[in-house]
Amino acid sequence: MNYKTEHPDFTLPEGITIPDGFVDTSRSNHLCPNWTDYNNNIVLFIDYEDGEMGARFTLNFDSLDQDGMVSDQWQDWNDIEICDNPLCCFRSNHWKAILKAISQ
Repeated sequence: MNYKTEHPDFTLPEGITIPDGFVDTSRSNHLCPNWTDYNNNIVLFIDYEDGEMGARFTLNFDSLDQDGMVSDQWQDWNDIEICDNPLCCFRSNHWKAILKAISQ
């Protein structure tokens, strides 16, 4: 499975290249496509242009459990309290800011 089959109406924004180390972990029951860097425990969500997440790009840090699955605390990963914590979540409409956050 990949974002093209799980989210057939989604178009990757022009000029966006998913960073090395991220694998497509999109599922149709997710609000939008996502990619996971298992080595660094980061999940990257790219929302639809008119999506519900409040920003086009979202990074969730330390969101995976020991089995590489989204941990229970992240089951409602769009919870505003979680995403207001910059140690757990970073949102931006600017791809360069996302790339900078990934590299830190």
